[in-house]
Amino acid sequence: QQRKRRSGEAWRTIQTAFRCYEEIRGTFSEKSRSRMVMTFLGGHMKQNCMEPGIEFGPSKLTPEDRHKYDLYYRKLKIFREQLPSNLMSKLSSHQLRELAGSLLDGTVFAIVGELEDIQKETERLLLKKRMEVVNRHKGRKVELAKRHGLELDTAESKPNTVPLVMSRQETEKAELEKKLAEEMRSTDKTLVLELDQLVADQQSTMLQCALPLFSVTNSPQEVQLQMHLLRFLQKMNAAATASTTGSQASS
Repeated sequence: QQRKRRSGEAWRTIQTAFRCYEEIRGTFSEKSRSRMVMTFLGGHMKQNCMEPGIEFGPSKLTPEDRHKYDLYYRKLKIFREQLPSNLMSKLSSHQLRELAGSLLDGTVFAIVGELEDIQKETERLLLKKRMEVVNRHKGRKVELAKRHGLELDTAESKPNTVPLVMSRQETEKAELEKKLAEEMRSTDKTLVLELDQLVADQQSTMLQCALPLFSVTNSPQEVQLQMHLLRFLQKMNAAATASTTGSQASS
């Protein structure tokens, strides 16, 4: 009963965080929305002391929780074995047990699911921004080509001017190509920074929710391990959701 009550409270806390976010989301730009929703989620979890998992030990787990704990622990051990060799040593058996315990009440899966949705939406928006720049660049190249074509048509009436016109056009084309390439590099740099910020926000959210292995860090190996773990939890969440949906449909 205590586990079910805590799980229900966790879900209500998450729902409250998103309701608060939805009420004010119109005041923020698309760029800041994903960060704001994670801030609200982590803040509400922290404010309401909703740490994921439950206190557990051999004498404290119900038979149902014991079964789930053993299942999660086995899956986490398989997950560790499938990690690149440079990451396997960073995940101890004690941390696997902590992770298994953190998953018992379902709160972590709820948070990971929301983070996955935020990441997909953020990546969609960033791709949209890049494609807007790409299409704008294509438009400028087309406009330049049209103008150059008209200039050459006009120059044909004075053949001696054609070489000069073509030389100037080649210079203009090269300058435009250089300018657009610099703009694209700047755009890509900005998008990468936004993705880095997304990772930092995910780390901060999971840290506030007290999930083992998560901290705000720039260490490539630690970030890589965290991303592997998030993807693993997303797959577990998707499998559990599909199983629940299938059971409901069959009943």
